[in-house]
Amino acid sequence: MTFACIVHAMPALTAGASAPLTTIASLHAQRILAAFVAGVALATAGVFAQSVASNALADPAILGTSGGAFLGAKIGLALGALGTLSLASRAGASVVGALVGALLSLAILLAATRRATALEFLLTGFLLSAVFSGASTLLTALAQEYPHLGRALVMLGLGDLSGAGMPELRIATPLAAGCFVAAMLRHEDLDLLALGADEAQALGMSVQAARTSMVGWIACGTTASVILGGQLAFVGLLAPHLTRRVVGGSHRRLVPVAALAGGLIVVASDRVAVALAHLVSVPAGAITTLAGAPFFFLILRGRRAGAHGEALRG
Repeated sequence: MTFACIVHAMPALTAGASAPLTTIASLHAQRILAAFVAGVALATAGVFAQSVASNALADPAILGTSGGAFLGAKIGLALGALGTLSLASRAGASVVGALVGALLSLAILLAATRRATALEFLLTGFLLSAVFSGASTLLTALAQEYPHLGRALVMLGLGDLSGAGMPELRIATPLAAGCFVAAMLRHEDLDLLALGADEAQALGMSVQAARTSMVGWIACGTTASVILGGQLAFVGLLAPHLTRRVVGGSHRRLVPVAALAGGLIVVASDRVAVALAHLVSVPAGAITTLAGAPFFFLILRGRRAGAHGEALRG
C-alpha cells in the first residue's frame, strides 16, 4: 500500500488503536528516508556530471541521463504492466529499464562527443534530453488507453515519492551509496576534470577514459532517484553548485556537503508536498522545479554579471 492510499484511509485508521498510528509513522519515516536517498543520489550524480562536463551548470538532466533513465523506467513499467509478470517482476523491469536507459544515454553522449569541446558536450546532452523527453511524452500519451498504467506513468513524470517504500529503498540505496563512495574515492580525478579537458590532459589524465569510467556512477545515482521519486528537477544542479560557493571547489569537501544538501532539499520539498496534501495533490518534483528555476535564473545572472565585470576591468 502506498503512502497516498494511507492518507485517503486516514479517518478510518485513526479511529483504531496505536497500531494504525504506528503504521502511518512508519510510512512517514520510509518516505522521508526515500526522499533523502533520492536527493543524495541526485546531488552526487550532479557532482560527477559537472566535473565530467567541466561546467558548474551541468547536471544529469542537462546531459540527458535523467531523460534516458526516465524513459527506460517507463518502458520497463509499461512492458511489465501489459505483460503477465508478477508484481515483483514488474518492479524489476522498471529498475532495469531505468539503469539501461541511463547507461545508453551516456554511451550515446560519449560516442557523439569524443573530440568535442565542453560546450558541444553540453549541447549534445541537451539534445538527447529533448529527444528522450519527447519519447517519454509519446509513451505516456499512448498509455492513456490503459487508465492504471497511464496514471502511473504520469505520476512518475511528476516526481512523486508517495509510492516509495522498502522494496524501492532496498534497490536504490546501494546504487546511491555506490555513487557517493565512488565520488569520495575519486575526488582527485574530479578536481582535475573540473579544471577543463585541456588542463586535465596536460596534467597527465586521459580525459576520455576518465569520463567513460565516471558515467556509470552518474547512471547509478540517476537511476536511484528515478526509482524512488521519478523526475526531481534541479536537485543535481543546485546542490553541488550552491555548496561549492560555501566549501570551495575541492571535491574532498564538496561531495559530502553537496550530498547532504541534496538530501535535505528533496526532504524539504516532499514535506511541503505532504503539508499541502489536504488541499491539493502536489508532487515533490513540482516543488523542486518551482524552487529550483528561480535559483537557476539567479545563478545565470550572477555569472553574466561576473563576466561583464571582468570584461570592463580588462
